Amino acid sequence: MVDDLLRRRRLIGLPRNELTALLGAPDETDKFSKADLVYWLGAERGALLALDSEWMLVFLDGDARVERIYLAND
Repeated sequence: MVDDLLRRRRLIGLPRNELTALLGAPDETDKFSKADLVYWLGAERGALLALDSEWMLVFLDGDARVERIYLAND
């Protein structure tokens, strides 16, 4: 689902308030402290035994617009 979102929607350059209107409030976590917004996506995909979680990390530029999005596992 997240792959489809990233493929179909232009999120880079989107203002923070528009991104949160689209995705909802970011998740509260102490992980990934360098990211501006963090979204928990669920259990790690593609693993036979999913022990990790998958996260979407959003980095904003100085104008509070989406600069970069990164998918990570913990």
